[in-house]
Amino acid sequence: MQKNDIPYIGISGNFSEENGQHLLAKTYVNAVLKAGACPVILPAISSASNELLDAVLARLDGIIFSGGGDFTPELIGEQGIEALGSINPLRDQYEFPLIRRALAMQLPILGICRGEQLLNLALGGRIYQDLPSEFKGNETEVCATSEFDKERTAVGLLQHSQSEAREQSTHKAELAEDSLLFSIFNAYYAAHPEEDINTFSKNKNLRVNSFHHQAVRSIGKGLRVSAWSPDGVVEAVESTEYKPIIGVQWHPECLVDSQPEMQALFAWLHNEALLYRQSRKCLEKAISIDLHCDAPMFFEGDYHLKKGGNIARGKIDFDAQGEEALELVDNRVDLDKMQDGGLDSIVMAAYIKQLGRDEEALQAATDKAKRLLEETMARAKALPDDCELVCDEGGLRACKASGRRAIFLGIENAYAIGKDLQLIDAFAQMGVCYITLCHNGHNDVCDSASQATHPEHDGIGCFGQEAVKRMNRAGIIIDLSHASEKSFYDAIEMSEAPIICSHSSAWALCQHRRNLKDEQIKALAAKGGMMGICLYGGFLAKESEATVKDALAHINYVRDLVGIDYVGIGSDFDGGGGIVGCNHCGEFLNLVRELLREGYSQEDLDKILGGNFLRVLNEVKSFAKTHQHD
Repeated sequence: MQKNDIPYIGISGNFSEENGQHLLAKTYVNAVLKAGACPVILPAISSASNELLDAVLARLDGIIFSGGGDFTPELIGEQGIEALGSINPLRDQYEFPLIRRALAMQLPILGICRGEQLLNLALGGRIYQDLPSEFKGNETEVCATSEFDKERTAVGLLQHSQSEAREQSTHKAELAEDSLLFSIFNAYYAAHPEEDINTFSKNKNLRVNSFHHQAVRSIGKGLRVSAWSPDGVVEAVESTEYKPIIGVQWHPECLVDSQPEMQALFAWLHNEALLYRQSRKCLEKAISIDLHCDAPMFFEGDYHLKKGGNIARGKIDFDAQGEEALELVDNRVDLDKMQDGGLDSIVMAAYIKQLGRDEEALQAATDKAKRLLEETMARAKALPDDCELVCDEGGLRACKASGRRAIFLGIENAYAIGKDLQLIDAFAQMGVCYITLCHNGHNDVCDSASQATHPEHDGIGCFGQEAVKRMNRAGIIIDLSHASEKSFYDAIEMSEAPIICSHSSAWALCQHRRNLKDEQIKALAAKGGMMGICLYGGFLAKESEATVKDALAHINYVRDLVGIDYVGIGSDFDGGGGIVGCNHCGEFLNLVRELLREGYSQEDLDKILGGNFLRVLNEVKSFAKTHQHD
């Protein structure tokens, strides 16, 4: 094993108020070492700042939250009951923010006993303060099946705080067959046929030890139960969002010698830690660009460019009906999330809803576009230590080198130019990198995909032809997301520079009018353009909730159809985008992790994450420079 192949696994330590010592059982260290990783013991620190937490986690590739005492009830919004055991406020005050930052940074996590409960609490779940006095055997929300529920009712509550030695197992844990946990142990037994794989495959259970009187009561957001004891007490949880997160109620580190299969958990963490490190290094080397978001729509709400915020749904220009207008919608794009997700830059689009086309309405559309662009510029300039407005590759690379996030400007809907071609030049002077020719409705430039059955121009109209020519010479990329199929082919024929579809996916995998058919993707590639796979659920999967795996499938499809040089990512965050596993830009790393897991190389990812878009941007600007006086 090479030096760089050894991941650093943090292990949270215990703390004794009585003797003022930081403590950790050597079995944790031994299990991590045996897995081929380097253990890093994390003592509880009083009043740890966010900067210190981030500094700690930035040096780790994975983390184990270890066992210990009961939780301080007040920190989880509860009053303590009489049966509550010993608590450790210092450790709780340190570990709650630590695990939340670890979750935000997408670190691989293994929670053990108390660590499983901490994971669940950090994600909004609840625990029993004391199983013997509170567990009634009727919390069906955490049961595997109704049949299992009937079985456990007859069993009664087991003894979960065993008196036997820690290396001895005392009861079984039944694993859900569709879980990650099951796959880990199933793979172990498949690789060790000399051990009893038949019994495991048939019964789907492990023998486990037990040293707790608190346990998971209701499940936190983004988690599922993956194992139960015979009485129905939760024995394990894991992520529902394709994240490397597992919590187990037993102590596998004590069983690795007596039950070798338990080492599989630490081997899993080791491998995920290496993949996490590879993902971070990939993002450090590549230039990553999200080709489309609608964050400026949140400017009218409680939104800060660095820390984010929310807005009442009724103030967003789309998807508001009746009582929904009262909902608060959380943003998916801000500088802090971009940093957590490893995303270098993003195109913030000034979205203009398609309304009337009389003189007054056209002026209102232009005014709104200018206002949103100017406010985006003002907000970025107010945070010079965190971000910078950029309009070319040189500016982007300099911004990345300084450790800041880069913001490109875009316009979604050429409705913003009305019937005035000079506005194209004005927007180019403001730094706009692309204009989406239309949105959900025809404008004076072209026909929209949303009304393709009732065309107005039969593609791109006379004014639109002049607009395409003017955009070429102004160095503004033509974006064909939302355009009708006829508008698409007209633009491909008319434009003298490459074209993009900033946030569209593959029609062959999801038959939505906004997606591109195979011949369109081929034509786009032949033109030297590219497409950004959209992370809007309805454009990725029709029959089920879209996940990061569906986004991966669309990327694979485009690669296989036309090659790696013509695909990127255009999330449509804050405009409806967001899928399981990549629900905001703080989870961008998860998509990179899945691409690496799929076998994409650094060279491939350099292109997908930003290189392909930069190639188009450079070619469009080069064309404009040589033809600006035509």
